[in-house]
Amino acid sequence: MNNDELATRRAQAIAEDRCFSKGRLRDEFRMKPAPGAEPVKWYKNTYGGRFAVYRIADCVPMREKRPLTSKQQLAGQRLSVLSRLNSTSGRMA
Repeated sequence: MNNDELATRRAQAIAEDRCFSKGRLRDEFRMKPAPGAEPVKWYKNTYGGRFAVYRIADCVPMREKRPLTSKQQLAGQRLSVLSRLNSTSGRMA
């Protein structure tokens, strides 16, 4: 998802005054609750955990993701090769 799409989705959700959990805010909108923001409501899942629901207008955008360094890219390639070698099909070959 590019920045224009993200900005459009954020603006649409703010205009509709929608509320989301922290997970959805982070995953779908790249936002987090502002410091001091109060949850609109709490809900409980089937395992007994309690989760807060925040109004999207009370949230702030998260910082942009940094590009991977060359060492991180190399480590990812190495991990890919090692995981293929350690898989069951890789061990049989």
